[in-house]
Amino acid sequence: MQPDKKTTTLIISLLLIELFLLEKTGWLQPITGLMLIYLIPGLSLTLMLYKNNKLTIPEYAASTILLSISLNVLTILSSNLLLKIPITHAKITTQMLSLTALFILGYLLIPKTKKTNHTLKPQLNKPQIIILMASLLFISYNTYLLHADYPFPYHSDEWQDLAQATAIMENKNIIMRNPYLKQETHRFEMEVGFNLFLAEFYILTGWDPVLFYQYLPALTSLITGLILFVLVYNLFKDYYIAILSLLFFSGLKGTIYILGTWFMVAMSLAIPFIYYILYVVDDAVKKNRLTCYLLASISTLTLIVIHPGMGSFIYLSVLSYLAALAVYKIIKKGKDIDLRVIGYNALGILSFALIPLASLTYFIPRLTQDSIVQTIDYFFTEFIVFGRLLKYNGIYEPAFIIDFYGLPAFGLALLGFFYCIRKKKGQIVFIGLSLSLANLLLYQVMGINLLLFYERTVYLVLLYLVIYSGAGLYLMLKMIHGLLQRITKNTWLSKAAVGLMFLAVFYIVFLGQGFNRARMDKQITLDDYMAIKWLSTQAKHKVVMVHPRIADAIYPISLNYVVSPMSHSPEGPDERIKDINRFYLGNCSVKKPILECYDVDYVYFRFGIGCDYLVGVYNSTANIYEVML
Repeated sequence: MQPDKKTTTLIISLLLIELFLLEKTGWLQPITGLMLIYLIPGLSLTLMLYKNNKLTIPEYAASTILLSISLNVLTILSSNLLLKIPITHAKITTQMLSLTALFILGYLLIPKTKKTNHTLKPQLNKPQIIILMASLLFISYNTYLLHADYPFPYHSDEWQDLAQATAIMENKNIIMRNPYLKQETHRFEMEVGFNLFLAEFYILTGWDPVLFYQYLPALTSLITGLILFVLVYNLFKDYYIAILSLLFFSGLKGTIYILGTWFMVAMSLAIPFIYYILYVVDDAVKKNRLTCYLLASISTLTLIVIHPGMGSFIYLSVLSYLAALAVYKIIKKGKDIDLRVIGYNALGILSFALIPLASLTYFIPRLTQDSIVQTIDYFFTEFIVFGRLLKYNGIYEPAFIIDFYGLPAFGLALLGFFYCIRKKKGQIVFIGLSLSLANLLLYQVMGINLLLFYERTVYLVLLYLVIYSGAGLYLMLKMIHGLLQRITKNTWLSKAAVGLMFLAVFYIVFLGQGFNRARMDKQITLDDYMAIKWLSTQAKHKVVMVHPRIADAIYPISLNYVVSPMSHSPEGPDERIKDINRFYLGNCSVKKPILECYDVDYVYFRFGIGCDYLVGVYNSTANIYEVML
């Protein structure tokens, strides 16, 4: 039935009023920006690729969000590096809307081969939907609590990623230099996809890059929780195992050494991609869907440019799983193998094996050295073989994972592991976990890791364990319920016991999170922010002498340079940082040549400095001096 003219006029009028109110309240750009980043491109591609397949609403949501991020990152990366298209609001919007129009056209032109409707399969009831939504909001809120009373990034990696994103926004191009230094210092950016994502996010939404950063971990955790639910629900076809896995995921702790969902770094954005790749590959194998292989290829390519270590390791894990599965089916079925199924899977596996290799067009030219031998050596040291990263010993202890994850949660993971083995479910998770544990064992035996740092491998193991812990807790609660039901013949009593057991596990899982949060270090204070923000109104692209911990915040806040940001080198401080220490510890005669050496314009210090060539221009809890030499 066609809508009448009055109804159409009313709908259009309400839409225009809504747009007007959004514009007046300043929310039009943020909302349209979020839609371009997380919704519109991915939804149009999902609708086109799944036109003849039936998906659940959570699956649609997961694919929409991850594909939107992928399309944003890959499109803008390639258009800027290959076609030199500047990275601006107008250019990003035009490219994303053009892709959306192309996918919608494809959706309209692709013939429909069978009747489908885009509903849940099977339909979740209202209580289940409410529990899922509440669980996702709890995950998001639990992550946000860490940042609620501190509006700035915690970790040096967060500040330096934000600096790279700020440099992209300022230059309207991807730059290969250290944004903190005035000198043209070449720096090959390994995690270019993540920095580009941050730049696009802030360009499209118009939010303050520094002050909004506190909300990004919570937003990313919510997305990750949704995709984890979709993965586990797809693996086990059981709603409760999927929900219980979210409990353990929300309980994962983070530290400055292993990072995780508490922070917003490249690794944090990599986590939802890891779960999504496992989901679409598992779906591809079960249903012989070329579409899923294609989505896995696109997602893996995006993951590699976001976090090369995680991307390479997941790429290897999935290929190992597909190879093992192919060998198993050949041995088991022999002559009964369907050639059509073989063709579908062979083509899908080939696409997955080849498409992510397109990332080499970015990495190889920037890794090339003076000779082939030097290039190979550099490639292996940057991509393949890694040694110890930290001086801190605790994380390298063999029992660290059990202590950090918690013995009860680890015990439930073991129970869930054997449950999955017996039920022959979650083979792709088994392969991923096995390779991750093998990488940890390799370090314990030989002192090296392959493709992924030890610290990142530890967290990858934890990401797999939450799935097994969810299955283990489900099995334990089911056994307790059944046992009490047989003994007492009282349904309410058995349900109450299960509820109490769940609450006990819930308490244990989150025990210790507050202690770890209290130990989180803060690089700057609110007074520091106010002082640096004031400096941004007085000068830009000047050199500031400041302690390296605070230096990480100078460029993202004020667009000024520093003598040196925080060093991440395992060898210790470089000469620039040593000079900074000499400056603050020395007298005026020691300070002067250091200022001249680095052409310093301003000095930032929380205490007073009595040198005649330093003129105070900002005096508060922090002090800023202008250099007059």
